[in-house]
Amino acid sequence: MERTIGDLSQEIKQPSNPYGNLAERNLRCARTNALKIICPNVDPDQGYTLPRNSVLMGEGLVLLRPRERSRGLATNNEETLLLQQQ
Repeated sequence: MERTIGDLSQEIKQPSNPYGNLAERNLRCARTNALKIICPNVDPDQGYTLPRNSVLMGEGLVLLRPRERSRGLATNNEETLLLQQQ
């Protein structure tokens, strides 16, 4: 948190209007991030990777693996199997 505050305070150009300058800087950052999401080839160094066990379907679509909505506790049998695999 302190590092972020320090970085932002260094980016303020005119100390007479710090909040206006900070808001402008954040707006520019948000616009840049939106452009990178909309047009990924704007930032060729990004190096996007697909999530584990996902499948690239083509035309920009990715099939993601199923996931549980909440964490559950392992049963005794599952815990034993996991401990044996380590």
